[in-house]
Amino acid sequence: MQLDGSDDYVNVGSEIDVSGASFSWSFWAKMNDNAGGHIISQGWKDPNKGLHIGVFPNYYSCRFYCNDLDATISNDQNWHHYAGSYSATTRERKIFKDGVLVKSDVASEDYLGSGDMIIGTTAWFDDADYFNGY
Repeated sequence: MQLDGSDDYVNVGSEIDVSGASFSWSFWAKMNDNAGGHIISQGWKDPNKGLHIGVFPNYYSCRFYCNDLDATISNDQNWHHYAGSYSATTRERKIFKDGVLVKSDVASEDYLGSGDMIIGTTAWFDDADYFNGY
């Protein structure tokens, strides 16, 4: 799937409920130029209620809105495998690039949002959040 960074996204519906639960994710991505953006999102702009996971030219993030885990990475415009996990029991977040742990932390609160799961931008559809790449 190619996303142009301006208006492309996929709404996978509201059946995926990760609020207060443990979850994991995995995807392959290739950023265009100095772009990137949000890949997975759910919820809204409110502390701990806005899940947004993305890759950008200088960082890879797992954020619960105002409760963020960011890892410094570089954009070499090649394909990379990104993955991560969240444990609701320990509140530990881990993010991986190409099978290597790049950063972990303990979130200050659980993710508590809900709603449609969106691929390619944030669930609140800010113009700057659309992913540009493959």
